[in-house]
Amino acid sequence: MVKLPVRFNPARLLADDQAYFAEPAVAHFKRFAQGLADDEGQVDLRLRFVRDGDGHVVAQGQFEVACQLQCQRCMTPYNETFGGRFSLTFVSDEAAAEALPEALDPVILDEHGHIHVVDMIEDELILAMPVVPRHEDIAECLAAGYAPVNETDDLDAPEVSGASGRERENPFAALKHLTKND
Repeated sequence: MVKLPVRFNPARLLADDQAYFAEPAVAHFKRFAQGLADDEGQVDLRLRFVRDGDGHVVAQGQFEVACQLQCQRCMTPYNETFGGRFSLTFVSDEAAAEALPEALDPVILDEHGHIHVVDMIEDELILAMPVVPRHEDIAECLAAGYAPVNETDDLDAPEVSGASGRERENPFAALKHLTKND
């Protein structure tokens, strides 16, 4: 595996038939870092360049990022690792991007046919980020001082409330008689 240059021409890397890696710092991804608790961490990127059936140069690979997000339940930072796979088709301009089939994900190269690794993968990082970042275990939020206002504040709460011991009401119980075929 060969280290991917920071700025590169995908067509030239295609000729090598080589697997590449890159480990850029999260701080280099300005738009992605805006959604994080801090800009520490790095992205682990692995990819290969291929030519598709229509002759387009395509980067196929995967990434994993270790970063710090802010829990939206207790508002404290926590460490998160997430990743994804991608297949990106390189094009020269907007018109070429528009001409691609909808199933292909275009990436526009600069006027010299090059792209920066950050520009190539940043949108994929943003799309892979959890929509509502939060600790996986609510106990971590409770330890940080999180106190649900009522039992419906947290979708992860158990079916039986802890304080009262009573079961939650089923909002669809009134419709139960409609499904019976007596």
